[in-house]
Amino acid sequence: MVARFISGKSIEGALRYNEQKAVKGKAACIAAAGYPIDKELLSFHHKLARLNNLAALNSRVKTNCVHISLNFDPSEDLSDQQLCRIADFYMKEIRFSFQPYLVYRHDDAAHPHIHIVSTNIQPDGKRIALHNIGRNQSEEARKKIEKIFGLVPAESRKKEQHIYLKPVASEKVIYGKSETKAAISNVVREVIRSWKFTSLAEYNAILKRYNVMVDSGKEGSRMKEKGGLVYVILDEEGNKTGVPIKASSIYTKPTLARLKPYFEENKERRKPYSDRIKNCIDSALENQQINCKEDLQKGLAQDGIQVIFRENAEGRTYGVTFLDMKAKVVFNGSDWGKAYSASGILKRLGPDAKTEKIVRLQNEKWVWEVLQDIDFSKGFASALAQLYAKGIVISRQENEDGEITFCYESRQNPKPILVPTDKKMNAYLLANEYSLKIENSLKEKLQSVFKILPSIEFLKNRIEDLLEAEKESGNYPLNQRRKKKRSKPNW
Repeated sequence: MVARFISGKSIEGALRYNEQKAVKGKAACIAAAGYPIDKELLSFHHKLARLNNLAALNSRVKTNCVHISLNFDPSEDLSDQQLCRIADFYMKEIRFSFQPYLVYRHDDAAHPHIHIVSTNIQPDGKRIALHNIGRNQSEEARKKIEKIFGLVPAESRKKEQHIYLKPVASEKVIYGKSETKAAISNVVREVIRSWKFTSLAEYNAILKRYNVMVDSGKEGSRMKEKGGLVYVILDEEGNKTGVPIKASSIYTKPTLARLKPYFEENKERRKPYSDRIKNCIDSALENQQINCKEDLQKGLAQDGIQVIFRENAEGRTYGVTFLDMKAKVVFNGSDWGKAYSASGILKRLGPDAKTEKIVRLQNEKWVWEVLQDIDFSKGFASALAQLYAKGIVISRQENEDGEITFCYESRQNPKPILVPTDKKMNAYLLANEYSLKIENSLKEKLQSVFKILPSIEFLKNRIEDLLEAEKESGNYPLNQRRKKKRSKPNW
């Protein structure tokens, strides 16, 4: 069983939501606890008046509505009597047993579930504190109910099976098949509850998956200036259809003013998922089989990531959005810099990038194969000689911050092919004080003599001479400080 405890400021809104379902035959009131007459004799006015009269006893409390949903596994066939007993036990456990409440059975989803409407204002005017009830008392009540009534525990279901416990928001809205306002409300409520987005554009990227769109109006329009929002249903071709619904008229009131705090909060909530998505993008772009937008979309779909390219009327791609369907998080490519923007992605997918990608992968494979044959146990000079004999010389680079890095460079190719060394090799070269002078000597002095006497022993001796000359020149760092024992990598 899954319990959702929601507090709000509109008793009438919560009650009307359930009553409208009942009028359409999609729900039924199965219990009215704390009411003086039977549920069959209660009108909408009677139901509302009982709760509103209590709420009026403490006008200072604005959050005075409690709207609970108890969701059960699709395999469970529960009678109205069993559902009422479960509702009574739950309300007793969260200390609401003396409050009036209404229980509705809903038949509009793939799983059985009930809704409970009540108020937290007591007959003496005091309020019941709602803080953390959903996390504490509600969770304890859920666990007890599962044991006592023999229900399927929420924890026993795999994550992917929880889709059956979601509301109809997980289903696409099709205009004409369901009441517009209710359908939009279901989608919006589920998206806000489950997804992490930081702007209207990202919010829309998710909503459009369910044929819903939020519109803030055209530039210069009154709606745009006032910060208004309307929600509209889209047809299968992505065109607006039906009558737009004002955000303020929807039960949860998903207006721009209410969405902005979510935007700020989600900036922090989505950070832990950033690296995974970037790594998946980089890995896909490294794949030789991925050469266009469609290939990238298919490749990332295997990692649970949906890619949406945004195009203007002329067909030019101006933006890209990534939706992680597993973590329920959205990122714009530009959030990570130019390399992940639409233009950066297209550049990395282009023919030049494809050629560079293939060459780079071939070079990395070649360097790796060479390294497997190098015997590092015979000393630094011998290791450099073996690499040089196989066509590799080490290139030493220093950035503006003074950080030193190294690359494997092909000595035979007129256009150097650089493959970055790993951390282990970097440490080995730094420990042995590999200098720019040694690098230049290997490239210039040995290039000609190697053609005459191409032996490893000859190269080793010449490199040892270079190292000794460096020491005697006073430039070699080992002359300026106590010589340390050189570490040998565990290759």
